[in-house]
Amino acid sequence: MDDLKFPKGFLFGVATSACQVEGAGREGGKGASIWDVLAAKPGAIWDGSTPEISCDQYHHLDEDVALLRQLGVQSYRFSFSWPRILPTGTGKVNRQGIDYYHRLVDALNAAGRYTVRVVTNDGHSDSTVPVDRALNS
Repeated sequence: MDDLKFPKGFLFGVATSACQVEGAGREGGKGASIWDVLAAKPGAIWDGSTPEISCDQYHHLDEDVALLRQLGVQSYRFSFSWPRILPTGTGKVNRQGIDYYHRLVDALNAAGRYTVRVVTNDGHSDSTVPVDRALNS
């Protein structure tokens, strides 16, 4: 194992899901997610935590990206919170939600020595309640 080497171009990165890190569960026009509903049920989450605040990246975005750079992270895979983008699952797009993701991507792509490559995941079990109900009825 002494000669273990990663291939040229290999990126060391980290990954999150919107529900785990964003917080701001009732801000910026965000609709209810299936996780919001589940976490509100007594006993559903062993410690009673909810996605309402989580890591609060929504309010600490610049600090979080600075930490990624400090750690030398080369890529960051994150998911979109569909209730933040389409609060009711269909219809009008929530501009505040789009603006949040623009700020995140802009911060990750900011010029400098430690630009972080953006990788997105369009679904990480964070759908809107209306869409979930429609698909499961």
